[in-house]
Amino acid sequence: MTFHHKINSRIVFLRSPSDSYWTVPLIGTCMYILAFIIGYFLKLPILNIAGTCLLFLIVMIGKYKTILIIRRDLTINIAFLILLIPIVNTLINLESIWPIYFIKHIAIYSLYILIFSFGLPPLYETNKRKYFIAIISILLGLSIIGGKVFEYGGQVRLIGIFTNPNNLSLMALPLLFFINEDKDTVFKKGFLNLFVIIILIISSTAGAILAYIAANAYKYRKKFKKIYVSLPLIFLILLLIFYIQDLKQFQFTNKIITQSMVINEKYSDAISMEEINYGNLVSQYGTPSLSGIWRLSLWVRALYIISDSNIIKVFFGNGIGSSRQLLGALPHNEYLRIFLEQGTFGFILNIILFVIIWLRINSKYRYLLLMFAIFSFSENNIDNFLFMSLFIFFIASAQVRKSKIIRL
Repeated sequence: MTFHHKINSRIVFLRSPSDSYWTVPLIGTCMYILAFIIGYFLKLPILNIAGTCLLFLIVMIGKYKTILIIRRDLTINIAFLILLIPIVNTLINLESIWPIYFIKHIAIYSLYILIFSFGLPPLYETNKRKYFIAIISILLGLSIIGGKVFEYGGQVRLIGIFTNPNNLSLMALPLLFFINEDKDTVFKKGFLNLFVIIILIISSTAGAILAYIAANAYKYRKKFKKIYVSLPLIFLILLLIFYIQDLKQFQFTNKIITQSMVINEKYSDAISMEEINYGNLVSQYGTPSLSGIWRLSLWVRALYIISDSNIIKVFFGNGIGSSRQLLGALPHNEYLRIFLEQGTFGFILNIILFVIIWLRINSKYRYLLLMFAIFSFSENNIDNFLFMSLFIFFIASAQVRKSKIIRL
């Protein structure tokens, strides 16, 4: 059985997709997670990169019969253009390319091209999703049971088997990709959301928690318009404001409050690139309160580097992975990172790609894209290939049945 899809006034015939098409990506994900776990216990972080390559190769080899069949689509064209950016960077300056980040860059956009071209059904509509849920739950379970904790200025956060608490919270979010909004019961949806919330709380990642709250507020925005929902919500907000001092006893809220106070006090110094005395801030507010002003200072430096670059680097960027070299650390803001590394050209292409996917995807699942977009303001999400592979599985398959050329 076949179905047809009209693209650029031509008819392209594709095989009818089925659940079995997800077997190969599932095997690749399992092998990646196995390599990741072994790398953690043997203290061999290089296995994480090996897992990245392994997942990508398994998807390619497992689909060798259709590997050369690439769908003609606007998002595919954009992904190809983004893949070409490192070539331009290399011609400009060979030292601008960092191998690890280069591999991730190629794998991420190539994986999107492959998964979209395979014409797989939305993952949340298949029976294979239960296996994805199981392996991610195992990974998170290992983090809860036997993972490490992160002590920072008296603050205790769970790291699990990841490099930091932010990556732990990030890996909880893919569980939401497998919820079928139309067919799943309230209990199943609630259970997965509860599991995600627990991970977010014990990892205490402010960016992830705020992104989750904002995305769900968008998801249920129509219900909030109803008086019986909005009034209790308004009452709760007023209650929180009234007892704001009591909220300081909670780790998450205390961190948000103190970070806001530090930013309010020192934002002018950060914007003008004046030296900030972090020692005094630590003694006054505590170490965990500094991450906000540290990020702001890093973002200002990134903008300064961009504005001070020559016209070629402004347009094509400083090279994939160059932000760590230029700033001394990843910028904890994917928008600035893309701008710095891929230039104006790459930044615009990535935004257009995201907007097209937003317009094509079922409106019931757009909150997941919003969650990713908000969290990307304060974290290096693209650096986590395991999360990105699952995100790509979601966005590349969820729009297949509605894909069409969007004339911009």
